[in-house]
Amino acid sequence: MPPILLIFFRNQLELGTVLSYFAVLVSIFLMLLLFILIYIILKPRFVIEIVNKISNISFFKKPKLEKYFEKIKEEIILYHKNFNDLFIGPSSYKLFFSQLFYAVAYWLLFYSIAPVLLLAMNIHFNLLAVIGRQLIFYDILAYSFIPSGSGVVEIGFATIFSNILPPSKLGIFVGMWRFFTYYVYLGISAIGFFMAIKNQDAKRMLIK
Repeated sequence: MPPILLIFFRNQLELGTVLSYFAVLVSIFLMLLLFILIYIILKPRFVIEIVNKISNISFFKKPKLEKYFEKIKEEIILYHKNFNDLFIGPSSYKLFFSQLFYAVAYWLLFYSIAPVLLLAMNIHFNLLAVIGRQLIFYDILAYSFIPSGSGVVEIGFATIFSNILPPSKLGIFVGMWRFFTYYVYLGISAIGFFMAIKNQDAKRMLIK
């Protein structure tokens, strides 16, 4: 999705020169990763053979690294199996379309938060630019090494919206956006978690 946006809707995104070039470089990297994943799906044995060849190089032939190479091979096999379970089988199409529906519904609601906040703050904006920037940003954020992207999310979001909002409103916007997209989610998840534990405890009491 990000490469398509950058190729066909680059002017509408209004990212600026530096951010545009950065987004293009990251998109190329992500496309390479996508091709690797597709190859894992289609030909996992070939990818495992490459991993074996790399592990046999003298530099990587260390006891500490062996478990990591074995883990990589296990993940390749698991990824291939899960993908087959999703697309191959008597009820696979039902699972696929149900997952697709929930994913589309979730992301539509998620990406609508920023436009709603901008409307509430009486900020003029281009809807395509707002949605497109979020798509690119979250595609990049998926490869962040920091758990939940703490700090990176706020700085990144402030950067991509810095030319839409005035400095006096930018911090308020990012704070409100983070509250609705993260902390509300945590609160609802916590309630669901405790309700699930309560139900399990009730079931155990009935069994006893």
